[in-house]
Amino acid sequence: MDNEFILQVINLKKHFRDVKAVDGISFGVERGQIFGFLGPNGSGKTTTIGMILALIHPTAGEVKLFGKPVSPYQPKVLRNVGALVSSPVLVPYLSARQNLVLIARLYPDLKPSRIAEILELVGLSGASNRMTSTFSTGMKQRLGLGMALLHKPALLVLDEPTNGMDPNGMHEVRNLLVNLANQGVTIFLSSHLLYEVEQICDFIALIKNGRLVSQGEVRNLVGQKKAVKVRVKSTQQAARLLRELPGSNSIFPNGEFVTVAGVSSQAVVAHLTSHGVIPSEVSYGPLDLENLFLEMTNQTTKEMR
Repeated sequence: MDNEFILQVINLKKHFRDVKAVDGISFGVERGQIFGFLGPNGSGKTTTIGMILALIHPTAGEVKLFGKPVSPYQPKVLRNVGALVSSPVLVPYLSARQNLVLIARLYPDLKPSRIAEILELVGLSGASNRMTSTFSTGMKQRLGLGMALLHKPALLVLDEPTNGMDPNGMHEVRNLLVNLANQGVTIFLSSHLLYEVEQICDFIALIKNGRLVSQGEVRNLVGQKKAVKVRVKSTQQAARLLRELPGSNSIFPNGEFVTVAGVSSQAVVAHLTSHGVIPSEVSYGPLDLENLFLEMTNQTTKEMR
């Protein structure tokens, strides 16, 4: 076993007839790392996660967990893995506590006190006796996360774990994941919330059309390229004008802002104002993860979401 990696994906492929959903990707996740797995819709993320969790048999390649190969025919290695993929499956007429007790039966050595610990950990102590049919989407996600953590896994695989949560809930889950990583838990996180990923992930891999586009440490990727960011009334008009500015590239309208690389802030302001577009705010700095994502995948903001 390579002690450096908890999870290894080696030349992994999954083809559905003529569709190459995953087409030869490789990466490794180190112990205690929060690893972000990113890509636009239809890029192959969910299929990859399915193969990691032995829910889908690969066409070719290999997945290793804790140095051992995993497949639908060899699921034992998954005993030290917790997962929350899409929405958790709950028994609606049982309470949060009862749902956890039901899952706990899979782990005979689990102490009864662990149920209370998990409810406190995911912020559901006050709702522990409520039927889960009355839970909001965010509360269900919290309980699903609690189920994944119940047996103290060494690796946590999460797909959109903050789905349906309010900002406070997202903040609490981010802090929880960071604390878990500090305690030695390895976290594999797939999320559309790139701000969230940028805040907590150590390393990211970006996939598009089943192929790996880029991977590396977040701090290095984000610091690679700098851009001008302007706030304007019409981002589409500003983007159209900036495409005419010599040297400009990586132009992305996003909300009230437009980012553009390859040119100075002075040149951007002069060009826009000469065409009657007056920026209300101008800044210069590294491209954030969202704009790097858009650049690497050639996606518009709407397509990304």
